Amino acid sequence: MKPRVGVSSCLLGERVRFDGGHRRQAFLTDVLGPHVDWVPFCPEMAIGLGAPRETLRLTAADHLINRSGTADHTAAMAALALPAQIDGYVFKAKSPSCGIRGLPRYAGDGRLADRRGQGVYAARLMAAFPLLPVIDEEQLADPALREAFIEQIFARARLREP
Repeated sequence: MKPRVGVSSCLLGERVRFDGGHRRQAFLTDVLGPHVDWVPFCPEMAIGLGAPRETLRLTAADHLINRSGTADHTAAMAALALPAQIDGYVFKAKSPSCGIRGLPRYAGDGRLADRRGQGVYAARLMAAFPLLPVIDEEQLADPALREAFIEQIFARARLREP
């Protein structure tokens, strides 16, 4: 049984990013892809934002707002269904919806407050499934982290076998 792995859609080459582009990762599509069943998802598209779109940012209170500060997408992001029966997740690094670590958070005046943020969707998923193996595409460049993630997703898939 192949592992079912959630993945930020842009990492598979889908043109869903704020600038209408993608961030296709050859390792995911060409190397790992034949061995897993991808469950691609872009939370920003799922809440109705198009591509291209205004960039988003996190506030110090972990709200997801557009860069101009005229729209707060936190509630819409919180209402998204979380995936079921997945063995791991590959997130887009530095994304205010999908980043898993070190994201900039901004104060009300627009100045940088800190770099301790997590993407709103990623944080929800990791809180709901604390044992789920997660990684971002930057961490995949580290051979030890990549190997550990792959071992974990295949182990979880074996546990799902009847």
